[in-house]
Amino acid sequence: MARSQRHAFTLVELLVVVVIISILVALLLPAIVGSRERARSAQCQNRLSEIGKACLTYESEKAFCRVTRIVSAACVVSAACRA
Repeated sequence: MARSQRHAFTLVELLVVVVIISILVALLLPAIVGSRERARSAQCQNRLSEIGKACLTYESEKAFCRVTRIVSAACVVSAACRA
């Protein structure tokens, strides 16, 4: 009777595959981090834009804007902090 041969991966082959995968991950990781940072920046800019639009809408409807006073006070405080 003929013995059936079993084909399996050697330890060296498995280690080579693990090294290749780890190199690919190391190359892709900085790109992923950079894209996340750009997404956070775009989201922040969008939120600031929406806050500005809401303030302008409120001011045009009420003909008065308390936010202007708050922003003016914040500017005075930040200017004092810088001095």
